[in-house]
Amino acid sequence: MISGLTQTQRHFAILLPVIGAVIALALTSTTARRRWFPALAACLGFAVGYLGDIAAVALLLWRDGLSRSVVDVHASTLIREVNVGHTASDWAYFLGSAALAFAATAARQRA
Repeated sequence: MISGLTQTQRHFAILLPVIGAVIALALTSTTARRRWFPALAACLGFAVGYLGDIAAVALLLWRDGLSRSVVDVHASTLIREVNVGHTASDWAYFLGSAALAFAATAARQRA
């Protein structure tokens, strides 16, 4: 979300794999080992990028003077427009983060 607020190009390329690795580290730092942890890590890895991007756009709108109530009322439109604005590489970064989180969590559980 912070990188989205800076409005840099291809900010997902650096941050999402790091976030995926952090999720894997957090899930495997517990002594519990669950078969569904890699799937959870993948979902979290994808959600961090996807939802973070939507939240960044909402914060930019609030910063530009649009009231929170207007953004709340038009949340479905906001989500639809953000989805339309995503390129194939954006989706690849989201999925890459999910894949990295899944693989890292599975590997750490085997160790």
